[in-house]
Amino acid sequence: MIKLTHSLTALALAAAATAAFAAAQSGTVKLELTQEFGVEQNGSYSAAGTKMCQESMGGVAGSPLKVSYSIDPSTMIESATADFMGESVPLYPLGISGTYSFMSDGVPQSLKDKHVNRIIFKLDVDFSHPEGDVMFTPGGEYNCVISNMTPN
Repeated sequence: MIKLTHSLTALALAAAATAAFAAAQSGTVKLELTQEFGVEQNGSYSAAGTKMCQESMGGVAGSPLKVSYSIDPSTMIESATADFMGESVPLYPLGISGTYSFMSDGVPQSLKDKHVNRIIFKLDVDFSHPEGDVMFTPGGEYNCVISNMTPN
């Protein structure tokens, strides 16, 4: 009888844990990348880099980033694709706890020619607060990022 009670308790806990996962969700997010800022090579914000980026990257601010995603929290199967400057770029899950985060593994040559280096996309675990970042490497001391969010 004790084994049966333990088995039923374990089964109930497993069912409760499975129910805690959100349902699978797919969607498309369109973001307007209006914030330009510079970062040092270690990734920290730079006021001097921001000024350089804003002066050298005219016309990039306001660019749209469209991301289509599919996330199944119960299986942890996630995929995403970004569309930026007319190119489709696959994004890969980063496995960061507490968020659904994706990043490109490089970009097509046409984007490299425009100094685009990386595309990053993030959603909260409740599928809210989408954030898109595109990193440019114009050469020199700073990298440039355009985002729909202000830098921290």
